[in-house]
Amino acid sequence: MNKKISNAIVVVMVPIALYLFFLLLRPKSFGKINTVYIIITQSFITCMIAWGMQYLAKMGEFDLALGAEMILDSIIAALLSTRLGIPGIVAGCLLSAFVCGILKGVLYRVMKIPIMILTIALIYLLGSFGGLITNSAALTIAYEHTFLGRAPGNMIVFLLTGILMYFLANKSVYGSNVNAVAGAPGISRNNGISVERTKIRSLILSSMFAGIAAIVQLSHGSGVTPSVGLDSIQNIMQPMMSVFIGFVMAQYVNVVFSIFVGSILMSIISNGITALNWSSAIYNIVVGIILLLIMAYMNVAKIYSKRHEEKVRAIANIKEMNL
Repeated sequence: MNKKISNAIVVVMVPIALYLFFLLLRPKSFGKINTVYIIITQSFITCMIAWGMQYLAKMGEFDLALGAEMILDSIIAALLSTRLGIPGIVAGCLLSAFVCGILKGVLYRVMKIPIMILTIALIYLLGSFGGLITNSAALTIAYEHTFLGRAPGNMIVFLLTGILMYFLANKSVYGSNVNAVAGAPGISRNNGISVERTKIRSLILSSMFAGIAAIVQLSHGSGVTPSVGLDSIQNIMQPMMSVFIGFVMAQYVNVVFSIFVGSILMSIISNGITALNWSSAIYNIVVGIILLLIMAYMNVAKIYSKRHEEKVRAIANIKEMNL
């Protein structure tokens, strides 16, 4: 228990240290309690997308169409909201996400091509379809239908999604199969685990988590604009980085929590760069440097923890010998 607590402290100190860094640079912006609230709530959408992405990422695959899917989900939901209100938003996002997930799964099974290549092609198709539905015009939803995009609605959706994620990752057969395929695909196949079926389920699951995130995003922004070309990929860059950071920290805490911490880190960086009026090029440089520093920090902490355990074990052995 003491080790788990110390590991959690190590992980939590990373976003705190980063926040203090930006606090020193921009005390007027980061010295407000409201800024902490904004950073945490902004990380909800990023985190929910990242939770869905992490299953494929464990197996070395990346679903790049999630950004385009979320825009299409939001378009369908916005249209349904005019008739059904909030239930229309929820139903529109989830039904659209499920159809997109099934489509990806069927195409992957039939075409037998890498998921990354498949999803790049789908970005154009889904984006064009969304543009045809709306005639490339932006859609908005009524303010009374935005409950799930602000407190406490967004918090409820986030917590329920986190509980689902924890169950899938730690308590389900599916989660065990993903870990097995990620570790040794050949051995998993010999033991009766279908690698293809596991990846198809992960494709559907990533779409569903993106659909849940689209509910909050549409409700928060009160509108959606169709995407053009590969522009929608930008929507999943922060979640992808959150997955990478989460995997680094997963050696200390549960992956569900580590990805959430990664999402908070990305939210802090994004708000910090905006507050400092830095360019996107500097943003990319900062993200790369911070990722390297996190990895170095985690490795140093791991070495320290290992040496501490060896020291405690050596002291225990000496005491046993003296007795």
